[in-house]
Amino acid sequence: MRKSYSQVFILTLSLLTFLDTFSVAFLSPTLAQTTTCQQQQQQDTQIQINILVSDLEQDIPAGRIEPAILRINQALQIALKARNSTITTNLLTQLVDSYLPQESLLGRLAQQVEPSHKPQVSQLLTSVTALTQSLNSGYSVAKTKSFTRLANYFRTIGEQQQALSLLTQALTASQFIKGAEFQTKALTPIAQEYLALKQTAQAEKILAQSLEFAQQSQPKEPIRRVLILEPIAVTYAQLAKTEAALQIVPAISDPYYRSKIRFEVVKQLIKTNQLDAAQKLIQNIETPEFKGKSLVEIALAAANQGQNKLAADNFAAALQAAGTDSNAVYTQALLIQIYAKGGQRDAAYTAAQQLQNPEQKALTLGIIANEYGKAGQVQKVEQIITELTPLIQTPGAIDNVGYLQNILANSLAEKQYKLAFDLVSKTKRNDFMGREDWISRIADAAIKAGNIELPLQIAQSLDKADIDQRNKLLQQVANGYAQNKQLDRALSIIGQIDNSGNSPYKVQTLALVATATGKTAQTDKLLTQATAEARKLQPQQRAFALASIAQAFLKIGNQPQAQKLIDEAIKAVQIEKDFSLRESNLQRISEPFIAAKQYNAAVQIIQAIPTTARDYRLPEVAKLVIENGGDASDIVNILYKKTKEPESKTRGLISITDIYLRAQKIQSAKQVSDLAFAAAKTIPNPESRVLTFGNPPDITVVDDDGDRASSLERIALLKAKSGDYNQALIVAQAIQDKKLREKLMQQLLCYRNSGRQ
Repeated sequence: MRKSYSQVFILTLSLLTFLDTFSVAFLSPTLAQTTTCQQQQQQDTQIQINILVSDLEQDIPAGRIEPAILRINQALQIALKARNSTITTNLLTQLVDSYLPQESLLGRLAQQVEPSHKPQVSQLLTSVTALTQSLNSGYSVAKTKSFTRLANYFRTIGEQQQALSLLTQALTASQFIKGAEFQTKALTPIAQEYLALKQTAQAEKILAQSLEFAQQSQPKEPIRRVLILEPIAVTYAQLAKTEAALQIVPAISDPYYRSKIRFEVVKQLIKTNQLDAAQKLIQNIETPEFKGKSLVEIALAAANQGQNKLAADNFAAALQAAGTDSNAVYTQALLIQIYAKGGQRDAAYTAAQQLQNPEQKALTLGIIANEYGKAGQVQKVEQIITELTPLIQTPGAIDNVGYLQNILANSLAEKQYKLAFDLVSKTKRNDFMGREDWISRIADAAIKAGNIELPLQIAQSLDKADIDQRNKLLQQVANGYAQNKQLDRALSIIGQIDNSGNSPYKVQTLALVATATGKTAQTDKLLTQATAEARKLQPQQRAFALASIAQAFLKIGNQPQAQKLIDEAIKAVQIEKDFSLRESNLQRISEPFIAAKQYNAAVQIIQAIPTTARDYRLPEVAKLVIENGGDASDIVNILYKKTKEPESKTRGLISITDIYLRAQKIQSAKQVSDLAFAAAKTIPNPESRVLTFGNPPDITVVDDDGDRASSLERIALLKAKSGDYNQALIVAQAIQDKKLREKLMQQLLCYRNSGRQ
């Protein structure tokens, strides 16, 4: 029987231990039991939160804003209910902690906010604020940091008054912080946020207080003093208090940070046209990187003033200085990129020719091409593409994490869609595994930017070897025209689309176009036409076509017609004699319904899968249904009544119970756990089993977490956590092994007085 939690939580759980083994041994039995129960309950809560955060870490990079907001709100509810300061600070750390505010989970979420999501994100940040406020003054460091980061996030979404209010709360919380070093580390970020909000007087006042604390601090390690003084000096420079910034430099023992401060001062001097003073200060910069960056700033300022020789001399000096750096290849490329982005394309292009490292040369040429593209210099762009072509054909370029990905991402960020298309087209089709995804991504970005003609031209230029890609692009184009209410253009594109393989692109596109802007006067006519064309197709194509039309009918609220087409689609799939192909096609057909949150339709298709794959997919859909505020009772009934294998049935029902519990739907969790208990009792002997992997002598033996004893243990604990302590005892009594049963009973004592009903 499995006795450990998932490995991903081991570190967290070890950090949550209040007392070590030795101290517990000397406590009275009652107190020891209480301490153990507190640990257990805290671990349970932390595990629930960690599962949500783990999913959240997948949602945010994928741009799934609504699921991310939902998970954070669930985590907040769990933390507030726990009323445990350690749980609260752990969650806040998970949400806001990072080197830079924008790199934290909440920071990345705030940066992706579109107008439609702004009210939800604003309310979410307000909820995180409430959680932060729940901490007492003993957690002032965590409170101050959280308030300061929340101010940053509110500023990011354009709510300055809320940001200012949070900074006031951060200042109040900081007053309870003990220790000069901790005080200054709390105050400097607050000053930086006030500066970002253009509250310069307040920023300068707080920065002075931070400097006073920093000067009082005498940490044992010199680098700690450097790390608190450097951001103060940099912030003074950004406040245009260059003398104050430079006065801190002698106290900085590390040449890198001394150079960074002087570089910030150089930038401020250049802003006020003090080029001579800036050049003089550059002589004192010790590291090649910051010396090079400073000289590039001088060069750009000179070029903008028409002092071309001075600009050229300083740019050459910058590259020479960077050449002495231990990471010269990277540093020189970075300086050339900065120069190109500053408007000095020709000089940057000439300098890039000297780069020897293929990756850095390619990245730099890509950025220069973007700049020429923005300036409308098409011939230069084409010239650079010719130079880039051999550089982006290498394995290191087209790998999943290769540098071609960065080049394309840069082009998309600069809205250079044609350049991105041209670069992708230069890669060998079989080598660049992400080629199709990139073409689709570029087309989508171009269409959203209103440049629908570009992906249309690209699609029409593709040959027969790219028939699938051509159809997909034309589908995106037709949908783009339809969403712009250019129906005639959209319909004309459909005539250029062919069906291929099991993908009935033509019918799918007609269904998309018919409902692109909801239900219109022509919707029913177009969907009737699409249905007639779908029924002419071969069974497998017909199944996918009918499913896509059903999706369209669901979108406009015509449930009966959608149901009829789903039934037809399933029957068309079931004509296929190949068992595995039938399963694969049904799974593929269900996926678009899941993506569109049309879960009832997806479940209907999944339950037609004739293998155990059905039993694994249904709990996954149940998870999405519950997380989106729905009820998964239909899925529960299917699992309980139709799943033949007791282990699979029990595993699925336990999973759904756990999901309901995390969503705080206690009554539903109790009901499903009853069914799980009934299912678990049908798991055959032996009660406890092990699984063996490998061959002698390398054999791994692990407990089978699907055996009857393990299943009963999990159900008992879930019942206890939902407040059903007496029912948990009944489940535990069903375990035949006396030692396992008694150990579980001891564990359940922790939930005896949970009071959760």
